[in-house]
Amino acid sequence: MNAPAATIAAPQIRYTVSDLLKYTTVCGVLLAAHPLTGVGAAVLLIAMALALGARVGLLAAALLMAAFLAAASADGSREFCTLLLGCSVLGWYRFERWRTDLKTSETTESPR
Repeated sequence: MNAPAATIAAPQIRYTVSDLLKYTTVCGVLLAAHPLTGVGAAVLLIAMALALGARVGLLAAALLMAAFLAAASADGSREFCTLLLGCSVLGWYRFERWRTDLKTSETTESPR
């Protein structure tokens, strides 16, 4: 018989209303920055933020590179703004993950 193909499943992630509001805010800020980066780069940065939220880091890195290439300008200012915004989103995501991990480690530790 035909065996089902092996697939790599992403970890199951549950989103709360607070999480959805955070991502909506991040996406709104990135879209508001489109005069600095260009519309294409802003959309790719939004996709990068959502890929980070879904914990698909390789896709997020590819989207950051694509956003950097989409922001091509003669003087290099758009590339700088795109890279700055991309690194800011990445820093925000790492801070959120650190804070979440800290909260879960505090609740799972047994008192001595």
